[in-house]
Amino acid sequence: MKYALINMYRAPSRIFMNGKNSTHFELASEEGTTQGCPLGMAMYALALAPLVKHLQPFCNQVWYADDATGCDKFKKLREWFDELVKVGPKYGYYPKPSKCILLSKPERAEEARRLFKGTDVDVLINGCKDSGVELNCEGTRHLGAAVGTEDFKTRFVKTKVTNWVQAVEKLAVVAQSQPHAAFASFTHCLQSQWTFLARSMPRTSPLFQPLEDAIRKVLIPALLRRDVTDLERDILGLPARFGGLGLYKPTEECQLAHDNSLLISLPLVRLISRQEAELDPKAIMDETKAIRRQIDAESEKRGALC
Repeated sequence: MKYALINMYRAPSRIFMNGKNSTHFELASEEGTTQGCPLGMAMYALALAPLVKHLQPFCNQVWYADDATGCDKFKKLREWFDELVKVGPKYGYYPKPSKCILLSKPERAEEARRLFKGTDVDVLINGCKDSGVELNCEGTRHLGAAVGTEDFKTRFVKTKVTNWVQAVEKLAVVAQSQPHAAFASFTHCLQSQWTFLARSMPRTSPLFQPLEDAIRKVLIPALLRRDVTDLERDILGLPARFGGLGLYKPTEECQLAHDNSLLISLPLVRLISRQEAELDPKAIMDETKAIRRQIDAESEKRGALC
């Protein structure tokens, strides 16, 4: 792994950009990992392990790549934050306080503001972010999902769904002349975009109805050159091994995706909750495989019933 990373990143990555009037230019990327690189997560895990271990005595924490999250009393969080800012650069990690957010209960708001005064950290209180002047928003993004009030989270998902509906409509135009290309783009690319959101945010099924309507009434007719019945729509939503096309119903799949995500992540969640410093990769892998087999068996059962 070490030598693979050295060979991959010993020289700046070449990034080619499209400009106006069909012009192209090249950038040399000298920071971070290349987007889509399969070694990216492994590099973060190896490079940040010493820093994570150094910070562990300060408060409960969890890391995803270079995104750090602490959860503890405000005093401990401030100590953890100060230490992260102080020693982070020594490990090649450069925190940006202005991009950090502190989530607080309403009754702890004054304490949060007092302890983090002068740090440039935004305080999110009862779903509202305090910029130091006034409460000016109801939530924020966190790792591609949303935290905050129910209204904020609903608007967040609706905005995403609106963008996906527009993408489906564009693919339907492509499908008029190149149905296979449109089908491949949908099943191998676009369809997976809402999977993460569904996995990370519960109770979003009704919000995906406009997307299902676009798939059912716009994309599928463009692919098949005709409308489909309710029964045909159900069949098209099945995997290919059950005679379908894998055009899943987002209103149904998003709930399944969330439930399965809770199951599959359970072994890691337990370790994070206990703040385990050591782990047995084989034991985690075996437990995860067993959960996957359970999920696959349930999926097969649902397909057979259809």
